[in-house]
Amino acid sequence: MAKIVIDVSSLPYGTGVSRYSDNLVRQLASLPSQHRFVLWAGTARQFSFFKSWWQSHSWPENFRLRLSPLPPTWQLKLWNQWYKFSPEWLVGEFDLWHSLDWSLPPSSSLRMLTVHDLYFFSQPEVQKHPFYQPLLQRLVLARKARLPVIAVSQATAEDLIQLLDYPKNLIKVIYEGVDQSWFEYQPEPESWQQIKQTYDLNTNYYVFVGTQDPRKNLKRILAAWQEFSTQHPTDKLLLVGKSGWEKLADLPAGVVATGWLNEEQLKLVLARAQALISPHWLKVLVCLCWKPWLWAHLF
Repeated sequence: MAKIVIDVSSLPYGTGVSRYSDNLVRQLASLPSQHRFVLWAGTARQFSFFKSWWQSHSWPENFRLRLSPLPPTWQLKLWNQWYKFSPEWLVGEFDLWHSLDWSLPPSSSLRMLTVHDLYFFSQPEVQKHPFYQPLLQRLVLARKARLPVIAVSQATAEDLIQLLDYPKNLIKVIYEGVDQSWFEYQPEPESWQQIKQTYDLNTNYYVFVGTQDPRKNLKRILAAWQEFSTQHPTDKLLLVGKSGWEKLADLPAGVVATGWLNEEQLKLVLARAQALISPHWLKVLVCLCWKPWLWAHLF
């Protein structure tokens, strides 16, 4: 019976990796297993969040939550940059440590990591980010230690090989799961009317979901929207997500920045949208719609 530690430090931040981490551990908990799982998080100010999150789910006996006062910024410094401080001091001896996002601790025990994308290798705008070097160092350390990697797409696997010279035999592509409830969701009339009134959604609208960072390629979306809106002046584009380190100043007509939405609000917005748009620098364009304008103007 193995002891498996999964780093879920990213859970409170409302990002795609947060959702990935949440769904991954909850699905694992739904499966029969003889192994012991420790869901570990390092945090300075999110203890109440993690305790509330843990109490909101039903967990089997072989799952435990362990919290440590080690916030992500210190994880990046201690582990990725300085490669100091063994995690065994935090969780005891373990058989496997699974890193889902930022950091990779030093340990003689088996470790593995999930890699979502390698956008920061080729985009100068992203390389100015203060966490660029420690994020890169995580992969350099993993390659040096020849650690197994889960790539969430074939494109990410190919980038690992081509950009980082990561050994192909250490990479396993496991696609992110699909939550069918998002496709079956039917908004309650009262809830829909409220969100419709809040954002004045009396016309066709499109949705982008993500943090306002250069890697999300928002400038390209907005440039395409300006051209599209000349032919569809009443349509709207909703930018859903937190402000990142790229500040959007003057938005074109018809573009509304909603800020972060919780899961119920996001389901409401997506349920009636014409499209979910996500053009990234190093990812495949996701466009859940039939409108041809996007392809014409984004490339």
